[in-house]
Amino acid sequence: MSAPSVAPTFADVVAGRVPVEVVAQDRDHLAFLAPRPARSGHVIVVRREVSDYLFDLPRSEEHTSELQSQFRISYAVFCLKKK
Repeated sequence: MSAPSVAPTFADVVAGRVPVEVVAQDRDHLAFLAPRPARSGHVIVVRREVSDYLFDLPRSEEHTSELQSQFRISYAVFCLKKK
């Protein structure tokens, strides 16, 4: 009997075990096209550091900067899509 298949996680994507089309990245984040997009140009932005829960993320000035970085990446991709 074969082992049940497990859906890949964002950690698998960040580790490079799952091929994706990367649209932007920096030291802390990775933005890639969704494998099953809700609509054309659907981009997923993830942190490279894995956290089990949203509330485990650091609450600091650095965290705010990370969220701003994610927004900038998402907005840049949105603007490219509109061209």
